[in-house]
Amino acid sequence: MLILPFFIYMPVIGSERILLERHKWMIIFILIMMTSIKQWILFFEDLIGNAGSRERSINLDMLQLQPQDLSDLDNPFMEVEVWQTIKDLPPDKAPGPDGFTGRFYRSCWHIIKGDLMMALTALYNGDQRMLGMLNSAYLTLIPKKPDAIRVGDYRPISLVHSFAKLITKILANPLAPKLNELVSTNQSAFIQRRCIQDNFFLVQQTARFLHHQKDPRILLKLDISKAFDSVQWPFLLEVLSHLGFGDRWRNILCGLLFTASTQVMVNGVPRVSISHQRGLRQGDPLSPMLFIIVMDCLNALISRASSEGLLQPLARRALPHRMSLYVDDVVLFVRPLASDLIMIKEILELFGDATGLRTNIQKCSFSPIQCTNAEISTVKEEFHCEKQDFPLNYLGLPLSLRKLTMGQLQHILDKLADKLPGWKAALMHPAGRLILVRAVLTAISIHLLIALDVPKGLIKAIDKIRRAFLWKGKKEVNGGHCAVAWSKDCRPLELGGLGIHNLELLSWSLRMRWLWLQQTQPDKPWAGFKFQVHNNVKALFLAAVTTNVGSGMNTLF
Repeated sequence: MLILPFFIYMPVIGSERILLERHKWMIIFILIMMTSIKQWILFFEDLIGNAGSRERSINLDMLQLQPQDLSDLDNPFMEVEVWQTIKDLPPDKAPGPDGFTGRFYRSCWHIIKGDLMMALTALYNGDQRMLGMLNSAYLTLIPKKPDAIRVGDYRPISLVHSFAKLITKILANPLAPKLNELVSTNQSAFIQRRCIQDNFFLVQQTARFLHHQKDPRILLKLDISKAFDSVQWPFLLEVLSHLGFGDRWRNILCGLLFTASTQVMVNGVPRVSISHQRGLRQGDPLSPMLFIIVMDCLNALISRASSEGLLQPLARRALPHRMSLYVDDVVLFVRPLASDLIMIKEILELFGDATGLRTNIQKCSFSPIQCTNAEISTVKEEFHCEKQDFPLNYLGLPLSLRKLTMGQLQHILDKLADKLPGWKAALMHPAGRLILVRAVLTAISIHLLIALDVPKGLIKAIDKIRRAFLWKGKKEVNGGHCAVAWSKDCRPLELGGLGIHNLELLSWSLRMRWLWLQQTQPDKPWAGFKFQVHNNVKALFLAAVTTNVGSGMNTLF
């Protein structure tokens, strides 16, 4: 399914024959465009407008999902709560079909307050007769890569009606602090006090531990097909009921789900309206929370299989988790045994049949850890997927069994350098280049420096790019073109510098967070692993922190 260009170049030639030929090709182009648009509409009608079949269900009592006291979620909508939610709305985020943004609600609150509270009260009391008129959305498609051609090359984002988005925000705000208790610690997306580096660190430490054990293991990266758009509503409601969500909260959610409609934007024009029959929108604050609750059931299935002996233990001592989940990025550790691999496939098939979240085995990949060729062949026979060697990319970071070399980190430098040409630095004032160095080139490195102990040579290479762009707007520069020594540039403003971060010192401070979390949050998914930090990091941490020794069990000496 291809996307055709918006315009076709046609030369203007006086000949009538050429003119007729031009008209013929224009008609053909229009017909192809109409066919292409129809194919797009049919694709999304089948994706979100088709309820699909739910072939199996899951006994949630067997998964040992602990119900919580969520009775306060059923409290009536209060004016103070609604106003606080409106103040938290982004003022100028892309609007939905109604065209209203958060700025409108904030500016006109004194005018619309009465009518808005009446509508919310009616919804709370179960009156959903007109909700469908206020629950529409435009589906806009964002390309995932520069040469996007097919539907799969685009990421669908819903621009939801402002009223429906406000309702989901009101429901999501009190739910957010409760997700820590509802969702397992090996999921960190959209949960307060958890971060993406927790998942990376869990997978990294687990892989390195298994590598040092010298026993064969497999790291599986799973691909969940059309994740948000495929969630079966009956299963979602069953899980919410089991976890303790009240009837009134679930009734409001049902109203939002069953009255939702979407118009796909093709070439900037909204097309026919599609009534939702399944899935969650990627455009409101509540949907991601509901999605991770559903995904937690997969973690519970794997944990139950492990505890029942259906999956062989990963190591001689118990590991915190054998699975890591970050939205639909799933990593699973398993032994390269045919019995374990078959069991994993059956669990994934059961999960897909019950929830609609099916695993595309062909798009999955596996990475062997201390495996022989025979064991790798066993994995290929059961999982017909690609083999990836370490280091591999996980959550935007290179995952390796050993310390990374400069060659393995070269793509980080390439990513930084590739940003420079598009900024037209030759036409930019030096003050503008300084802002880009501080806000972009430095910020790109932070995600890497938090999670990895990078070689000092990489920091010097990044500094070389930052220095060259600052003084000349280029990738490379000689020392004579720099007006001030780089060490002085990296001083704070109050000490006569330019306020640019010293990346080596920044990396030390960022790595200190793992020592801090190790002491203060023992429930982290990677807790229990022994990890090494640079001596300077440990010394800086001990100098900055005062410890109440107590029994000495949790104190670094």
